[in-house]
Amino acid sequence: MSHAKQELSILLADVTGSTNLYAQTSDSEAHDKISRFLGEIRRIISRDGGKFIHSKGDDVLCTFDNADSALNAAESILNRNVQNSLSIHAGLHYGEVIQTVDDIFGDCVNVCARLASLANPGEVLISQGFVDKLSETKLLSLRVLDDVKFKGKDEAIRVYTMLADGTSLHTQIGIVSDELPTRSAQTADAEICVQLNFGGQIYKCCANNSITFGRSAENDIVVDQPWVSRQHATISVLRNKAQLVDRSSGGTFVTMDRNPEIPVLRETVLLIGSGTISPTLPTGNENAELIGFDVIAAP
Repeated sequence: MSHAKQELSILLADVTGSTNLYAQTSDSEAHDKISRFLGEIRRIISRDGGKFIHSKGDDVLCTFDNADSALNAAESILNRNVQNSLSIHAGLHYGEVIQTVDDIFGDCVNVCARLASLANPGEVLISQGFVDKLSETKLLSLRVLDDVKFKGKDEAIRVYTMLADGTSLHTQIGIVSDELPTRSAQTADAEICVQLNFGGQIYKCCANNSITFGRSAENDIVVDQPWVSRQHATISVLRNKAQLVDRSSGGTFVTMDRNPEIPVLRETVLLIGSGTISPTLPTGNENAELIGFDVIAAP
């Protein structure tokens, strides 16, 4: 069977807040509200000329022939006012995909999914490849985050952010600026890495790279405990700063040297010196799964 190849704009939108909604209401009521929200997302996609591909769990994957239309749809979805704190985080990317009757495949889809997973609730992360296809007027709604190196990629990808109206929290991949950042603006200090220790294994994260940890097997560090979120947090070194971005429902506890423990929930914290990271449970809990870290000079 032959599969068609085509260059398209891809939008992956993932609903957030469903776990809390199920906890606050009955299962049937939560399911109905989430289904209505997903239905509204599909209507917006159709209205703006997109093609719905599939929905797995709480996400929606779709394609557009036109990048401006894809951005319009993402912005409309982002700004939907939904009760019970339902929102989305999403990714936009452009590139070649392999199309079958009811699905799309390829590296382009994987990059889009990675962007969506890094975005905070109420935010869309957008690749340079997608931005290159936009009209000039559409660029005004975007801000540069940083050049990010994804797993399996030789070159870093420039990433932009678009936030929902009135949203001030952004993914702190780097320093958001109104101008394109240049290499000459980076610090001249010695470069750093983060060395992580978990389960008897050593993991190292250096410049323009990241390491994820969580319950899902697709993470770089798998912490297989029921209280750990599937995609719990990301540790990265960008612009010579080491940082942890929590994306979980239960939070992360971080200790640095002899300083008091820091609870982090859907926030970003800079990692300094040495310490421990504990998903969901305080570091003193007997069941805590501790990830040790050391911020060191790059080799």
